[in-house]
Amino acid sequence: MPKVKSNRITPELVGSYLGLSAQSVRELMDTGNLKIGFVSNTAQGQKQYIILPKMLYEATGIKLNGYEPLPNVNIDYEKLAKAIVCSFMGIITGERGEG
Repeated sequence: MPKVKSNRITPELVGSYLGLSAQSVRELMDTGNLKIGFVSNTAQGQKQYIILPKMLYEATGIKLNGYEPLPNVNIDYEKLAKAIVCSFMGIITGERGEG
């Protein structure tokens, strides 16, 4: 997982991973066809491309700046709730010790 200098992900860097030019990345972001961040205008009227690691990963699978997606966890909340209630009731009735 490479770290980017200054923690800034640029269209040039993304383009090198995707086999595209930086200008192509910018155009795809402008049109909304590559949802990897945001395009904003500076006070001088220039476009600024803000690329976020999570959005980059979700759109392309590229992991940069230490971004690691959360693992998928399947939790049976009903079973968990029943276990907690049973444990709590055991403590209240003295059937099980605390700890």
